[in-house]
Amino acid sequence: MNGTSESAGEQRFCAEALALVLACGRGRRLMGLTAEQTKAAIPFAGQYRAVDFTLSNCVNSQIRRIALLTQYKSQSLIRHVQRGWGFLHREIGEYVEVWPAQQQAGDRWYGGTVDAVYQNIDLLEAADPSYVLVVAGDQIHTLDYSLMAEQHVASGADLTVACVEFPLPEANELDAALLEPDGRIKQIYPRAHGATSGARHDSLVPMGVYLFSTGFLLDRLREWASRSTSIDFARELVPAAVSESVVFAYECGDAARPAYWRDVGTVDRYWRAHMELLEDPAPLAFDDPAWPLFTCHESLSPGQVRPGARIDAAIVSPGCVVAGEVSRSVLSNRCRVGEGASIRSSVLLPGATVGEGCVLDGVIVDSGCSIPPCIALSGRAGAEHGYYVSPNGVLLVTDSGATPSSISVRKTA
Repeated sequence: MNGTSESAGEQRFCAEALALVLACGRGRRLMGLTAEQTKAAIPFAGQYRAVDFTLSNCVNSQIRRIALLTQYKSQSLIRHVQRGWGFLHREIGEYVEVWPAQQQAGDRWYGGTVDAVYQNIDLLEAADPSYVLVVAGDQIHTLDYSLMAEQHVASGADLTVACVEFPLPEANELDAALLEPDGRIKQIYPRAHGATSGARHDSLVPMGVYLFSTGFLLDRLREWASRSTSIDFARELVPAAVSESVVFAYECGDAARPAYWRDVGTVDRYWRAHMELLEDPAPLAFDDPAWPLFTCHESLSPGQVRPGARIDAAIVSPGCVVAGEVSRSVLSNRCRVGEGASIRSSVLLPGATVGEGCVLDGVIVDSGCSIPPCIALSGRAGAEHGYYVSPNGVLLVTDSGATPSSISVRKTA
């Protein structure tokens, strides 16, 4: 966050704003992790889901009219939001609504992110906001949107794009934003892999957080919808708007308090973001009383560490039982680690069970998967069983990822 104080102008903006959370992505590059759920519903950091971070930002920024645009395998996401986000007060105009694909533009589903918003244009107009925040529901970040709004109003922008400094070489995989001296965006472009000039903009990355003046957005939606149904905000509409309209960057964070933003859209990025949480200090704080992270908390017993177990640099979530060794790993809710098992540099998602004597190194175990005793899995020992191994050697264990072999992974309900 960039502070949490609110001026009267910020409060007025927040009352006039509507947040559209794009939670309809398929997330193909996450492989089996999104085989049964949309990308916005994937677990993160033990007891949260990706969408919790965007929704928490909205609520903490006092933007409390929120619509989730859903489509692909959204039931687990809808259930999570219904159970964990019902504390807003509809009677005073606060809500988190789910806007599923309603096929209002013909007998078809959403073709792209622009089409997803366009197909709900009647609901958008009925809400009658002065400003519209369009934000991805599947990226992990903390950001005070009200401060972004203050700049948007002061600059007279049609569109403000949140940007963040992101370290090279990781930034090579992402788009770059080139700014004018006054902060106006000159260009957004795909960064050529490995091509850097040493200039500051080489590591300035658009975050997928866009604040529109409503009239400008409605005009662009109608214009772009007439061209194609597959247009994307990040790839087409926003880069084109830079050359045609008044588009400013909102630069998040500073040297004293760097912003936190992670795109977890691949298995490698997802694993790496979890490993970063184990650093000292961790880049993401979970204990900021001024910026709480909300979620659907299960009623679970405290995590248990059995006699003889060893834990070092780990996140152990509620409902876990650890009887083995866990080092530099993240254990989500309700995980079990058997006696004599060794878990290193791994991520266990909710309900995962690792049998006695197992050795896991650099592994992600999907929700509800149970690994039988005395199995060794890593990027070097596991691919032969049919599991996906990422380019950086992270092994992904899912119930549907294996071919018949000596390893039989069972997924529990």
